[in-house]
Amino acid sequence: MLAHDGFSTSELCLHYLLSSSNVDEVILSSSIGRLNGKEMMNLIRYPGKWLKKYEMFPQAGPCPKASSALRLKACNWVPKLEDIVKCLGLVLDENFSSLVLHPEFYEELKSIERLVGSLASEGKLCCAVANVIENLKTEAEGEQS
Repeated sequence: MLAHDGFSTSELCLHYLLSSSNVDEVILSSSIGRLNGKEMMNLIRYPGKWLKKYEMFPQAGPCPKASSALRLKACNWVPKLEDIVKCLGLVLDENFSSLVLHPEFYEELKSIERLVGSLASEGKLCCAVANVIENLKTEAEGEQS
């Protein structure tokens, strides 16, 4: 599975950390602030990988049914898109000045910006379609009354 999903063995612990409901943002933020440059780059790449996954597979997410039915415990440890965005936000909030001052982070952040822009555009389109569907349902219910 590691070869297929593109995550390294060392990144697996981040899956568990981000998908856990017991994560304290204050402690996580403090821990992120103590990372060195190489560790920070690896941490920035991690949500970037997930954003690429969510762009390719928007339906991806934790799957408790597969976990219990197929006994695939790893299905519980897939971070939700919200978890990934929260992690990225913490990284940017905690290290903004460092990231701005070091050009080696620019390309990675630009890549993430493109992914976020693509996902945001897709989200806007989905919201528009959802609004049309809701209006059609309301209109159909009104005609049946």
